[in-house]
Amino acid sequence: MWKRLFTYCKRGKRGGIIVSTIEPYEPYLKPHFEKEILDIYHDYVEEEALIAHSSAYDCVARMLKRMRTFEGGDAMVNQLLREYRDTYKRRKI
Repeated sequence: MWKRLFTYCKRGKRGGIIVSTIEPYEPYLKPHFEKEILDIYHDYVEEEALIAHSSAYDCVARMLKRMRTFEGGDAMVNQLLREYRDTYKRRKI
């Protein structure tokens, strides 16, 4: 049934919808779909980082903290932060 729940959670037209659907079920899905969820969160962060609005920055920061709890997430977050520091020199990160 976990695969069915994960498939249900992935439905959506925009990354934000998928993330908001997955987040409540993350404790249950993470042991079975850790890599896939981390990839979804990564795509969401990349999309939100392009938006120049403080609420988007809050979402990115919250998601980066969440990504660190995944296996391999710490390295992924560090890489993203390096890229963001180079790309967005004037933004606070």
